[in-house]
Amino acid sequence: MQCPKCQTEVVPQASFCSRCGARLSPDPPEDDAEGHPATQLSRRSGAAPSARNEAEEELWQGTYSPKAAIPAFVLTGVVSLVVVLGVAAFASLTWIHWLWLLLAIALVFGGIAIKLWITRLSTAYRLTTQRLVHETGLLRRVTNRVEVIDIDDVTTVQGLIDRLLRIGTIKLTSSDRTHPVLQLRGVDDARTVADQIDNARRSERMRRGLHIEAV
Repeated sequence: MQCPKCQTEVVPQASFCSRCGARLSPDPPEDDAEGHPATQLSRRSGAAPSARNEAEEELWQGTYSPKAAIPAFVLTGVVSLVVVLGVAAFASLTWIHWLWLLLAIALVFGGIAIKLWITRLSTAYRLTTQRLVHETGLLRRVTNRVEVIDIDDVTTVQGLIDRLLRIGTIKLTSSDRTHPVLQLRGVDDARTVADQIDNARRSERMRRGLHIEAV
């Protein structure tokens, strides 16, 4: 076997010429090269080469559900009814006193409605195939991002009325240093959303070649 550049005889199947240093064999394909830096990096990180360029897709988006305020409205309505019946049975009020009483009840209901409106405006949830984004605040907005691969546990918390209304709080435990325990309150169809988060967590760990309990 001779070098095509300097015509020096070389050992068969040699990669370089011992005299001029010219390459005797074609460059190995970048994706199949055993010693290629990208291949070595993917092996050290445990990720498949195709996982590096996968696009991030949105899976779910939501906010604080109006149904989460129904228990407060129901409780306020029951208490107001008991107060009105008690006053009517044991006290004699003039029309002006009744007006003040009804106004106070209306203010309580209005306060609940305003709190619900502010909470909806100041809360936003978004789940993608790679991250969970939690935004809070009305004037001062705080955005917290948690990698789904870092989520260790997904728990759904629901009371009796919550189960009837299909709402609840999703509690996430992760290795995130800023928010190791994150709670998504007032989530509509909480169980389905919790399953989506758990499935995204499992899919991302499998995509990166990690075991479900490895992180």
